[in-house]
Amino acid sequence: MAKSSKNYKSYRTSGILFMISGITFIILSIVTGGIAKYLPIGIALLIVGIALWQKSRNMKENNSDNSSEVNQ
Repeated sequence: MAKSSKNYKSYRTSGILFMISGITFIILSIVTGGIAKYLPIGIALLIVGIALWQKSRNMKENNSDNSSEVNQ
């Protein structure tokens, strides 16, 4: 099994891509009238994207906190 990346930029990038996909599915459901079909997928992708983006922010804050402690 592959190890997860410790680089916060990879989490940020994947979070942004998931959010873009979620917004695309939500717009698709509104335009086509397939609300029952595409809206749940869009909401789920948006939630996953927000979670990944928050994880990247936490990793970045922890990384900057650790680096300042090492320098002291």
